[in-house]
Amino acid sequence: MALVVAVTVSLSVLALWGGDLWNWWRADEHMRQDEAAQSRFDETRAPFTTVVERLAEDEYQPDLLIDHPLTSAELRKLLALNMRDLGDIKDFDSMMAERKARRVNTPSWTTAMPATASVYQLNIHSEKDDALTINGLEAMNVRCGDISTARTVIRFPSQGEIGAAGLLLDLDSRPKTPINIDHDAPDAGKSYFSRHGIAIGGTQSPGLVRLEVATGMARCTFNLRARYTHTDTELHSTVITNGGQPFVAESTPQRPEQEIIFSIPDGSFVDCSQRWVSGCSEFWK
Repeated sequence: MALVVAVTVSLSVLALWGGDLWNWWRADEHMRQDEAAQSRFDETRAPFTTVVERLAEDEYQPDLLIDHPLTSAELRKLLALNMRDLGDIKDFDSMMAERKARRVNTPSWTTAMPATASVYQLNIHSEKDDALTINGLEAMNVRCGDISTARTVIRFPSQGEIGAAGLLLDLDSRPKTPINIDHDAPDAGKSYFSRHGIAIGGTQSPGLVRLEVATGMARCTFNLRARYTHTDTELHSTVITNGGQPFVAESTPQRPEQEIIFSIPDGSFVDCSQRWVSGCSEFWK
């Protein structure tokens, strides 16, 4: 009788242990299957997505480029603005937004040729579980012409050099890869990606990149080729566009149809065709 009881107890214990071992094995197997499925899904995702914004930075004194001449009524309204008045400043910003004015700045670093810079912000985000590193950007499909689309220029006089951290891509130089324009960095003026990378994905925050694109040509279009490494050591690449369209970099036209200057002492605008002031092009004299 005691032997029967002992055997029964042993079988019960083995059954319990066996059930636990089976459940543990099944759970481990499920986990491996889930990880494999997640890995396969992760591989189908785009390496990263990029939201592009053309920046309008208030601390800079840019040239504003507009593709259409201002009408007589629009010009009268602009010349009547007092830019010391907050309401008039808001009216000016609304006018520029309605006319899709584009800003070009003096580049933050010396360029191969006299140039102006169009400034973009790249917000780069990856949903991949494992981090990846962008270790190269290069302009591709660069097409430049000597005809500007801008017909009206609104100029703000320079008030001194303003430095900004970020990258500068000079389309008039070779190679067409960005340099570091952080004046406080030891590699300022050198190839940015020779010492830096942009880590995204995994637990990394989205990468915010301020990119100045400089050219002395009237107008250039281009895309960006991004090179990156993921979980392996192989170098991959993908193309970054401006929302499906090419990026644009442009210079201030030499002889616009309209040229308007902001007069700092007056806090108002002057039409160069009506009155020549310092800052107006010489051909208006």
